[in-house]
Amino acid sequence: MNKKRIRQMDLALRRRLSDRPAADYFAPGDALLRALETEGYMQRFAGLFSGARLRCADVLALCRPELETLCPGEPSEGWLAYAYDYARRLLYPEKTGAEPFAPGAVFLLSVLQVLFAAEAELLPHDPAWTFDFLTDDELAGSPCAPSYQRFLRLWRREFVYELMRLGLEVTPYRTLEHIAGVHHIAVTAARALRKSGVAVDVALVSGAAAGHDLGKFGCRPGERVPYLHYFYTDQWFRRRRMTDIGHVAANHSVWDLEPDYLSVEALLLIYADFRVKQLHDAQGREITRISTLAQAFQVILDKLDDVDGEKQKRYTRVYARLEDFEQFMVSCGVDVTMSGGDTPPLPEKHTALMTDDEALRALTLRCVGHNMELMHRLTDQRSFARLLEEARGETDWRRLRAYLAVMESYSLYLHIPQKVQTLTFLYELLMHREGDIRRQAAALLGELICDPVTSHGRFVPEYFESEKTNLLEAIRSLINDKRDWADSRLLRALCDGEAYAVPRLGDEETVDKLQALKVYTQYRDLISTAPLEIIYSGSADLERVKQALAAAFATLPREEVRVISTAAPHVCRESVQHVEDVLDVTQGKLGMGFSCGSDDMPALLMGNTLFGGSSNSKLFLNVREKLSLCYYASSLYHRQKGLITVSSGIEFQNYQRAYDEIMAQLEAVQKGELEDWELEGARSTLLNSYATVGDSQGKLENFYLGQAATGQHETPADLARAIQDMTAERICRAMSTVKLDTVYFLKGKEAEA
Repeated sequence: MNKKRIRQMDLALRRRLSDRPAADYFAPGDALLRALETEGYMQRFAGLFSGARLRCADVLALCRPELETLCPGEPSEGWLAYAYDYARRLLYPEKTGAEPFAPGAVFLLSVLQVLFAAEAELLPHDPAWTFDFLTDDELAGSPCAPSYQRFLRLWRREFVYELMRLGLEVTPYRTLEHIAGVHHIAVTAARALRKSGVAVDVALVSGAAAGHDLGKFGCRPGERVPYLHYFYTDQWFRRRRMTDIGHVAANHSVWDLEPDYLSVEALLLIYADFRVKQLHDAQGREITRISTLAQAFQVILDKLDDVDGEKQKRYTRVYARLEDFEQFMVSCGVDVTMSGGDTPPLPEKHTALMTDDEALRALTLRCVGHNMELMHRLTDQRSFARLLEEARGETDWRRLRAYLAVMESYSLYLHIPQKVQTLTFLYELLMHREGDIRRQAAALLGELICDPVTSHGRFVPEYFESEKTNLLEAIRSLINDKRDWADSRLLRALCDGEAYAVPRLGDEETVDKLQALKVYTQYRDLISTAPLEIIYSGSADLERVKQALAAAFATLPREEVRVISTAAPHVCRESVQHVEDVLDVTQGKLGMGFSCGSDDMPALLMGNTLFGGSSNSKLFLNVREKLSLCYYASSLYHRQKGLITVSSGIEFQNYQRAYDEIMAQLEAVQKGELEDWELEGARSTLLNSYATVGDSQGKLENFYLGQAATGQHETPADLARAIQDMTAERICRAMSTVKLDTVYFLKGKEAEA
């Protein structure tokens, strides 16, 4: 190894140790970094490059002096196993105690990374050991280029390749060989397809193939890796904001579903994963082999659980589809043997000169190409949106039926944003002048809402676990908005023991216990027995609307509908409850919950508007603007529970002054200390609010949905009349029943000290 390459390796190592996570352990000026400044540090590793692949154990032997300096002693499991586990926890963080050996693991992983990079340059490319990632030229024009670049940065930062190389020496598994082999087949085929003119995002293929089995490193002891690793793969990509690549990567497990409606990128990954199989030799050791489709299919049948006649029939059908896809690739010039030779596309034969078998084969390949082109448009969010707009602009109802047929076939694979877009489009078509269009749209609308995808009488596990993860992350993210979190915390304390206290998204403990079968059972019970409110806003004939909606929900199982009582008014506590939390915040959150003893809802609405429900309220003008005691201060009337809650942001030291002033402003409203301009301002605020309800269909629908949910029956006009006739005396009578129930204060750690 020449001096130039060694200097390059020295520089690469210093750079690596200045990047995360190494930067958390090695600050500039550390003794170790000063030692590395000496040119030629990497010279000691030069003798390891003998033409064969490097062994992590050999690298460790040469790193021991530095490891002893960084971390005297050695982990009980040995440095290699510890470094492997440390890298695994970078991908899937776990709560652990102090890690005195972490600096050593990071140093060893960093050295391995530099050495493996040099190895890749010195040795011929081996599809079972190395990854031929895309060049900048290849990446140009890819819709997922930002995600792919982020993927490559995290691949390096989180030591993904080093983790897999260590796994070859400290575990019995050959995960690296499988992932690298899948990446080789998928990317090689994708490059060839693109060269032949097929619309394929090679970057999406490369990222998904390299990351498709990262979930195996997230599975906990005792978990069934073949069935759960896709869930952890999805989790890794979601947490790192690469959902476009993650969607394809995580769904490589759906090969046993109908592949006609998968994107070409998903098909390439499934095809490659299908062919790269983990087997065992005569000694029981795991080996990796690239097989033909036929060989791989037999391996799959031998490994699958509970393969009955029906399952085998389904797998055989899917295998036939993959075989068609392979033949399509061959026709495009893809070398499916992966021998490295270029093959020209097969010449097209005139239809008139084809035999029956040739004509059937040509038609099959054309169908495959057509499906791939269609799925390319459907899987891209922007293309899908354009497709819907094209459908909206279609004036020929017969062509519109074709659009609906495509959506019906593809409905199983819709992303959540696509589902929302599709539901909106179908909702619009319920008013179409052609009865056939209305019926077809209604049927698909009903299917999307009432007939979710299931497997063996429960939600599909991969979909269920993915949504469960999304829910957990949504719950955990609530604390990021301290104002909303404090408001929610006040309600939970105020209504403790009542249904109103249950958070809208639930809590982590409850979500962790969710099971696919139990949730599906609850879902079926809900749609069959819960009251159903259908709200329509528009100018179409009411009978037409009823017919369309009846068709949409014709498959909805309806049994005896349960009567769900509305929320009972909150009963005020005998003594005021005080609740405090301490978090890392710089601004205090003071929340106050009041119980309303009156059932005069219009008067309480007006009273709350005067108190803190508008920009002309007493809380805003006095507590915030005049006295500057709060960053914000407002109140909200919860009509369904007879509650008023106050939300405010304050300096920690202003707690008592803000509390006293909020109570003083409430007392002023209760005593009728109201100017004419205050009354008219509050009246105008509410009247304008009711007058604008009908400005959009969304507002009108939300208003009546809220009325239905709370058992109210007033129209906006009814409420406006009540407010128009409201007197100060009536407001005072209602507000005089408002009593303080709960005080919540979120303070910072510095205030605690």
